Amino acid sequence: MRIIARPAPKPLSKSAPILGLLAASLLAVMVVLQLIGLNKILISLSAQFDGHDDWAIAATIIVLLTELAALPFLLRLKLSYLANILGGMAAVMAPWIWVLVVIWSVGETDIVASQFGILGCFNVGWWLLALNVLWSGFNFYVVRQLNIEKIWYDAMGLKPRSEIKKHRK
Repeated sequence: MRIIARPAPKPLSKSAPILGLLAASLLAVMVVLQLIGLNKILISLSAQFDGHDDWAIAATIIVLLTELAALPFLLRLKLSYLANILGGMAAVMAPWIWVLVVIWSVGETDIVASQFGILGCFNVGWWLLALNVLWSGFNFYVVRQLNIEKIWYDAMGLKPRSEIKKHRK
């Protein structure tokens, strides 16, 4: 079986490529800040996970790989079906990982936010949870507007419901 890179599908709106670029830029800034402040992230996540360094390392690796995996899809690069689907899922999952980390640590005393790497010098609060939920909702909207459904239907060899209904009439 050959893996063939295909161009990105036509977006659902004219603003979708710009929103994808905005979402990719936000993720890229987060990755750079997190990589620069990697030591601070590990220390803070270790404190959030009650001193379990293994959990902190695993969470850091997972979130960084997820954020990096989302970039090609958001930038609408020429990718295979599988890479497109995984990139779209990663774009939605990256903020949700931070939502889960914040839920785990909100209300704890003196837990420093690790999400922002070198800029993470403030305590975790409900506002950070709200910010991450908004970020996740934005990424979900962008992924939807970049027409991930078309990629899914093409990859599976299926027709969308809208086309099936048109053929029945």
